[in-house]
Amino acid sequence: MALGEHELGFDQVISGTESRDPSPRDPSSIEVATLPSCSSMLAPRVAREVHGRAPSAISDATAPRGLQLDCGRMDLHWRLFTNCTSQQAALKVAARIFQQAGLGVSNLHAEPYHKGGFMVSTCSSHAAQSWPEFVVLALASAQSTGRGWLLSGSIAEELDAWSSHSMVSGVSSIHIQAERQE
Repeated sequence: MALGEHELGFDQVISGTESRDPSPRDPSSIEVATLPSCSSMLAPRVAREVHGRAPSAISDATAPRGLQLDCGRMDLHWRLFTNCTSQQAALKVAARIFQQAGLGVSNLHAEPYHKGGFMVSTCSSHAAQSWPEFVVLALASAQSTGRGWLLSGSIAEELDAWSSHSMVSGVSSIHIQAERQE
């Protein structure tokens, strides 16, 4: 998968490199392994629409190109709202919050936010065999990035939570979202 204009791999943000060269510019930088890219924010909706079947009835062979189904792994989508003045600064702040939380995330994508600053989006993949297990793992991950989480929606069908109390300065709020796939 090619990285877009405003998108860097997690390890590139941590190391300060912008090429596919795995050697960091700063020898004291931390090496962070990335997970394979998560499906896009629309993937659950796309999966539901494939041949009119429920996601559980879809195999990798019938899934749209680029959408791989992985039993036992569920994706948690993140949006970090930063008060940074540049895209690179927003990516570095986002990388720092996930590094400090010990979370592996797929490619970080930053775009200007209409209310100011930048919004950074990414996702993390969690090994869970059931929806309740995934919710607990996701909330534990969320608590390592911020506190005072507000849950909304039906927890039986989706996880949708906000925090305005980030563990890292530069992040004004955090939004997590996942839809039940089982």
